[in-house]
Parts: sequence; C-alpha cells; structure tokens
Amino acid sequence: MAKLANVPVALVMKIDQDNIKVFSKNPVQANPYPLGESEHLNGSGLYCEHVIKTESTLNIANALLSPEWDHNPDLKLNMVAYLGMPIMGVDNSPFGTVCILDTKQHPFSNTTIELLETIKHSFEVQIKQLHQQTLAQKQQAQEEQAHLIRGISHQINTPLGVSITTVSVIAATIDNICHKMDTQQLDKPTLTSELTNIKQSIELLSKNLDVTATRVSTLQDLLANEHLSPLSMYPLNQLIESFFKGYDGEFHRRQIQYKINPANISTEVFTVPILLQQVLDILCRNALEHGLCDITHPTIEITITDHQQHVKLHFFDNGQGINKEQYRHLFTPFYTKKKATDFAGLGLSVAKRILTQQLHGDIQLQHTDVGCHFVISLPKLAI
Repeated sequence: MAKLANVPVALVMKIDQDNIKVFSKNPVQANPYPLGESEHLNGSGLYCEHVIKTESTLNIANALLSPEWDHNPDLKLNMVAYLGMPIMGVDNSPFGTVCILDTKQHPFSNTTIELLETIKHSFEVQIKQLHQQTLAQKQQAQEEQAHLIRGISHQINTPLGVSITTVSVIAATIDNICHKMDTQQLDKPTLTSELTNIKQSIELLSKNLDVTATRVSTLQDLLANEHLSPLSMYPLNQLIESFFKGYDGEFHRRQIQYKINPANISTEVFTVPILLQQVLDILCRNALEHGLCDITHPTIEITITDHQQHVKLHFFDNGQGINKEQYRHLFTPFYTKKKATDFAGLGLSVAKRILTQQLHGDIQLQHTDVGCHFVISLPKLAI
C-alpha cells in the first residue's frame, strides 16, 4: 500500500484499553513509528482518534493548512498528510485504524482511497473469521474436555464400582456369620466356607483398588506438568539422542532400528526438554505397542528440518499405519483402535495438548503409504 501510494508510512493501529498502539507497519527506515509504541487515545488529538470516534474516513492533504489539524501530535514527525479508515471488529466494535501518512502535501487519489478501503474490508473479514475460528476451537476444546471427563470417569468408576460391591458382599458375609453364631447354627464347614468367601472378596477388593490407584497415578503423570521448568533454548539433537538411549534395551531385544537425520544438526529449539521427551515417548510407545507389532525389519526414524522461525521433527515408523478415516479423531482423548483400558488412546491427545498449550508448537499426522508420519513443529525463538 505504501509503495503504490508513494508514501513513507503505512500503519495498522490497534486499540489497547485506553491507548492506541502501532500494531503493524511497512518495514522501511523512513517509517519512524516503532512497533508496539502507544499513545493515550482520548483527547490525544491524533488523526486516528478522530477516525475511531467518528467511525469514518479522514482525508487530510496538508494538516499545516488546516486550523483543526495544524497542532496535532503527528506533526512532530513531520506527517502532514493523512488518509485513515476505521477497522471494525467483532459486533462492529472498533479494532483500530489502517492509515497512510506522508511528509509532504499529498492529495490522495480516488484509486488510493479505494485501495485502502479494500484493505480495510479485508482486515475486517479476517478479524471476523479469526473470531469464528476461536469460537470453534473453544467449542472443540469443551467437547474434548467433556469426552476426557467421561473417559476418566469410566476408567476409574469401573474398578471403584467393583470395590463398593465387594465391600457389600464382605459385610453381608460377616452379618451371616454373626447371625448363625447367635442362633447357634454355625458349624466348622460353614465358617470355613464363609471365611473363604471373605478372603476371595478381599483379594478382589485389593486388586480393584490397586487398579484405581494405578490409573489415577497414570493420569497425574500424563496431565500434571505445572511444576516443570519454564521454556529455554536447548540443543535438539542432544535431546533426541538422550531420549533414544532410554529405549536401547527394548530396541535391541525387538531388533528395531532407529536413526536421526541429519545426525549432527546443531539447531536449538525453545522448549522444555522433559515435556518434548514425553511427546516423543508417546509416539514411540504407540509405535511399539500398535504399529510395529509383527513387522519385518521394524524401523523408527526422526528427520529434522530447519526453517526460519521453527524446526520440524518428522517422526516415521514403518508399521501398520492408520486408516485415513481415523485421522480426524486421532488426537481425541480416549480414541483408540483397541479397547480403551488403562488410559489407552489418551496419549496422543496429551501430546497435542503439551505441544500446543505448553511448548507453543503443534503436531499433525501426515499421509504416508507406509507406517505413520507425525510432524512436530517447535519454535526456535522465545514466544
């Protein structure tokens, strides 16, 4: 826009509570407005304040010739010409402005005005689309949370229900022994039989309580990471090599080959090592338990691709793969091709949550003709 209009400055200004700040700009040396710089909005005398309050276009060819504008703050930067329009956000509330400025008198042409108006409408459409996407993501998160709660309830309530029933059986058996003692009908064979029932019931009770405790502990390990260190820069290759060393014994026993490409990459990522290794562990465990069973020459490979602002880890295995119709539900809590026991199907949803909510990255499943191909994105810079 700045090039087409032949002006040094193009800005998107955003309302930030009682201030207005530089949200975006054309990145040239002639633009003196720093990103993030803000001014108090009300009573400032700024061009943009007028645009926001009137919700209309402001077109000034030369502020020095206008008694209304010949003392406005932008003149300190020698911005004498201004063309700005309001950007309206959700529910037609003001988001900010889009504007161009010039250091010399500039009667803006109709073509320039129409172009800026087109950009303004484009911004407004994008804001509304982003709002709809946010609402859809919140709804999906709520649905996944409800599904997670139902799954957790089922996983824990089943052994607890058996335990409660077993306690009732033990209590009824003891009452029966007491009744027969009171009525002098308790003989040795009856006592032996009832005590055997109590012993078996206690064993069943103990087993189900152990299952409940194990599942609660597993859930805590999967979902509770608030105590972990903050994100920091960490050498990626060193982290992956350290992770694979923990699987040396199992890989050797099952004759599984693994490799890292390239082997000596020096890239650093902004991450929490133990969290990233937990994600890799989920992918590796899924491959071992589901994908690589009964596979000739099983292989796991991680390929690293370095991009300008992020790094991608391509996690491959040559296992049984995943049907395309299952892609949509793969990161849903408790989704699994097998019967959901011991939190089966929870792992990938946890991996997704760790990467998106804690590591500022993402994970996707890519289509491949052989096995599985997961792509993990990680930031190279602090967020």
